[in-house]
Amino acid sequence: MILGPTYVYLAWPRTATNATAFAWLGKHYHGVDRPPHHNTDVPGEHQGKFIWGVTRNPYDRMLSVWYHLVFAKAPVLSENNLRTPTELARYVIDHRLDWPAGQSASRFFDAAPRVDRILRYEDLANEVKSLPFYDPRYPFPAEIINHQPRGKLEDDLTPEFIAAVNDHSAADFERFGYEKL
Repeated sequence: MILGPTYVYLAWPRTATNATAFAWLGKHYHGVDRPPHHNTDVPGEHQGKFIWGVTRNPYDRMLSVWYHLVFAKAPVLSENNLRTPTELARYVIDHRLDWPAGQSASRFFDAAPRVDRILRYEDLANEVKSLPFYDPRYPFPAEIINHQPRGKLEDDLTPEFIAAVNDHSAADFERFGYEKL
């Protein structure tokens, strides 16, 4: 979570949170990180501020979680013998994990006291212009957003992976207007 003078940014993982928080909010909008970074417990004195966050296409986001864990050599993969994005997605669903990276956007944002606006990752550079504190002198640095998860989409978007993400993120597709494959 990033606390600013007039806003609270809820940092849902794998949605450009570091780029948003540190390269943009911290530099131009006096944002200060409040650990733990990915949480929705807005302190009472900040609950009257504009609260916002970012969502992302559920397929792209789950692949981003997968590749992040692979490149970080996260123990959860080896400890649970997770070898594919589909196995990770199924694991997340079966274990109803509470860690933010495993949550659907709906579950993450519903845990907040309220959310005034949720922007879409896919058009973040334009959508930030709708924020009440946006200053055109400080446009969002779109070049730092990774629009393509690492790996080959054709290898990762298997029917099993699609079914697992559809199951995991069912509410997100409807709530945020993402199309199911």
